[in-house]
Amino acid sequence: SSENFSSENDPNAKLAELEWKLGIDLSIAGINHAICMMSKGIISSKIANNQSPLKKRFQDIWLQRARIGGLHEALSLLEKALQN
Repeated sequence: SSENFSSENDPNAKLAELEWKLGIDLSIAGINHAICMMSKGIISSKIANNQSPLKKRFQDIWLQRARIGGLHEALSLLEKALQN
């Protein structure tokens, strides 16, 4: 459980925690997207929700870990993957 994991005192651990939480949320978004596609519209894309917060978190974390150089391409690929 996250109660046993504390990253409050270590900035690298805090960033790693943000990264794995984003990874989990992106995985959930991908699964929801797949469910919408497989249901052929029977299940509404509402379960996918608005992906803007995910894109913002992705960008923020990217800029903490990597150079800005590949960010535009990475965001473009992420947006393409999250499209309904």
